[in-house]
Amino acid sequence: MPAVNASPINARINTAAPINEFTDNAEYFVHGFAHLFLLGEGVPDGQGSLTEKSMQHLMLQFDSRFARCVPMLFALFNQLQRHAACRHVAVRVKGGSTGVGKFVELANDANFRARLDSDRCTDVSRRARDCSNCDEVHW
Repeated sequence: MPAVNASPINARINTAAPINEFTDNAEYFVHGFAHLFLLGEGVPDGQGSLTEKSMQHLMLQFDSRFARCVPMLFALFNQLQRHAACRHVAVRVKGGSTGVGKFVELANDANFRARLDSDRCTDVSRRARDCSNCDEVHW
């Protein structure tokens, strides 16, 4: 049989840049779970999290390879939770509350770190000390 000059279907060139799961989610799953996506396809391109319909489609495959793969289930659930938290935070920040503006000003202040260190270990700032135990916080 003659040799066929075919490149691997599911090859990814290693780069220093990480995969962005918000824009390249298909690449994240197809290359991260190449043993499940044998043809290098099966996840819709150009979307963030997989939709519930897409996840259900994967889980109900005849051979149940996706439903039996614990790391895949963990990655799907983990991503679903993190993306939901990001959406929730984005809604809160975009809500236009004045508290966010005050927090940004406070965090961008040049003396913020010094004030934080001094405040959390004094009686004046008991609430701050209770929220961040001085022994457990590592900056």
